Amino acid sequence: IQLGLYVLAANFAQFILLYSRIIGSVMMPYLSEDNADKRRLTFTTYSRINFTSIVVMVLGLLLFGKFLIKLLYGQEFSDSVIPFNILIVGILFSAMSQLFSIMLFSKGKSNIALIANSIGLIATVLFDLLLIPKYGIIGAAIATSISYFVLFSFLLFHLVSKEKLKIGTLFLLRKNDVKTIFKED
Repeated sequence: IQLGLYVLAANFAQFILLYSRIIGSVMMPYLSEDNADKRRLTFTTYSRINFTSIVVMVLGLLLFGKFLIKLLYGQEFSDSVIPFNILIVGILFSAMSQLFSIMLFSKGKSNIALIANSIGLIATVLFDLLLIPKYGIIGAAIATSISYFVLFSFLLFHLVSKEKLKIGTLFLLRKNDVKTIFKED
């Protein structure tokens, strides 16, 4: 039963990642630009759009997730709500990691994304072993969210230290970004 509850919570939280994949798909052709400044501007703009949108979705799901789970799956799945709430916070970091990885792939640095994912895998196994025996599905949700944060942190550190991106340009939506969302080519 616990596994089923966890799978429901995890799958429900994963819907947000579809949005980040769409943003990444839109962004990808622009990242093939030869002009490094233009590529950086495109990436930071889409990163801010993605982050701000995901934060709004996460907040909405934190507020209404319990209601949605009960409405869609029934009262018998209400024990999925707490793991869902924990996972949904981790999904924010996973969504950003997707975009960060796309940037690295576009620069031919897939090895960095591979290292980051390997570190995330090790963190997942380690935290699962530590938390699941004592806390069950809540421990699994915490372990997963921590692993997403570890992966995100590694990629962010690389982008800031090696690719010289400024943290302040990656997260909060700016007025100019709204024009990017609605511009027609």
